[in-house]
Amino acid sequence: AAIVQKIRKKQKKKNVEVQMLKKPQSIKLIQLSTKINKDHLELYFESKIKGDDPVDVKINEKDQSAVITFPHPEDVLRVMSVSHTIKGEDLKIHLYFDEVQLMTFTSEEEKKEVHVLQMKLREADKEPSSNKITDACLLKNEHCLQILKQHNIESEHPEVQLNFDTDVESKIEITGLPSDVNAVQLKLLRIASQIESKIWHTTLYCHEFLTKVEKE
Repeated sequence: AAIVQKIRKKQKKKNVEVQMLKKPQSIKLIQLSTKINKDHLELYFESKIKGDDPVDVKINEKDQSAVITFPHPEDVLRVMSVSHTIKGEDLKIHLYFDEVQLMTFTSEEEKKEVHVLQMKLREADKEPSSNKITDACLLKNEHCLQILKQHNIESEHPEVQLNFDTDVESKIEITGLPSDVNAVQLKLLRIASQIESKIWHTTLYCHEFLTKVEKE
């Protein structure tokens, strides 16, 4: 306790806050193989601890990492004392402090590898916004547009933004990455074609519109 007080006094002069952390109950796996999923991790690590309590597994597919939380701190010590392999893949395991989201590293080289990966992910997040385009999907008439509007395509494709309220009554504007825009365009045109040929399964509300389309 005396040593901690001395450290705190020194760090206060440098405007650095010292925080006492609890014993970790979690580990973090980095550079996780795509062959390994949540079920694999749960079954494997539950077999490595005493008792029947489950472990909690959260996988981040974006950076291929996973945080595994154990029932007791002693479980973490037991797991960290040996190496682990799942489906022929060696696991890179680190202590993880949940309250501050802090991970320990075994070497400077590994720390640099993770830092480089994090920087690449940040750049990937920034890049798409500058590459977005806006294109249009022209439909036969307004009735077809209104039916598509009821189809709730936005929730199925959150990667794009749809604008049904354009200056042209039968036009839908699509904003997103070129590949996503093209995919949604094709889907809209396919559904529109099905509406016109009455292949699409419709509600009573949509059926009324189809009747109007047929009369035009």
